[in-house]
Amino acid sequence: MANDRPPIVGTVGRNSGQIRMKVCVNTQQITIQPQVEVTTLPTTTCADYAYLFRNIKF
Repeated sequence: MANDRPPIVGTVGRNSGQIRMKVCVNTQQITIQPQVEVTTLPTTTCADYAYLFRNIKF
């Protein structure tokens, strides 16, 4: 890691309450997209409109 505070991608199930977190090398789309695809359904909507998520495909 580049520093002592590596990025963590987290997914929270609204109905299940399950939390899934993964330490990532960086927050580029090519890095986090696979985690999004594994942990979300195709019908998922994103409630966080941060710049980071603008190109993420659910």
